[in-house]
Formats: sequence, structure tokens, C-alpha cells
Amino acid sequence: MNILKMTATLWNEPTLQYVGRSRHGLGLGNPWGVASGRQSESTARHIRYWVTNNGEALYRYREWFLGKLVKNYTAGMGYVGLDEWERVYLSKIVVLSREIRQGKVHSLGCFCVNINNYQPVKEGLEECHAEILYKGCLLINEFESRKTS
Repeated sequence: MNILKMTATLWNEPTLQYVGRSRHGLGLGNPWGVASGRQSESTARHIRYWVTNNGEALYRYREWFLGKLVKNYTAGMGYVGLDEWERVYLSKIVVLSREIRQGKVHSLGCFCVNINNYQPVKEGLEECHAEILYKGCLLINEFESRKTS
């Protein structure tokens, strides 16, 4: 898996899925944003919660995404106990996970990092929510493979 910083040429890459905040792609941006006043209006509308720094945004995303959404799904609870927007987000993750498992997606796109042949890092060392998102996809795929075995 590659996690690539978006450029004009990458938008047309067929095996790349953009996972940032935008009307383009799946709409899987980090719902926690830094309240620095530097966001464009279009970016700001995709932020649900405001925090003071990037570290906190990643921490809160990790806790919510892995600790609630992915944990719910891999415990066999599916979408139970999730708000509507969380169910929509998780359903997109389940589709993305399947596409990764099937080899249809080889890269995730964002505007934070550029990492070829990404290997998950120790929790808390991620620099981008796409790294956390990819970990969640791996956990969902592991769960799905156990279900079918």
C-alpha cells in the first residue's frame, strides 16, 4: 500500500482512492480538524470537531475510528450504536477494505504524507489519518477472512 500526497496527476490514477476532506473521493477525511483559521471554507465544512493541534486530531481520530467504528464492526456488532454519519463513514470503509483486499486499490491519497510501500507504524506514530484508516482496513479484512474460513 502507498499513501501518497495528492498531485494533479494522481487524481486520475485508477488504483488510488482519495481519502481526504473533499467532495472528491469517498469522503473519508478526518472529522477532527485543527482550529487554526487556515482552512478553506470547503475544507472547514467537512470538519465536525475542532481541536488545537494535529497530534490531538490524529489521537481523537484513532480513538474514534479504531476504538469505536472498527471495533464495533470486528466484534460482529456491525453498525449498532453508531450515529447515522458514523454508519455512512463505516460503510465506506467496509467497501474500501474490500477493494484493498481484492487488489483494486493500491494507494490512498491525502495531502499529508508521501510513503511508498507503507507498513503500519506503532500506534501514536502516524503522521496522517490515512495511515490509521489503512490499519482499520487491515483489521476489517482480517475479520472478514476469519468469517469466511
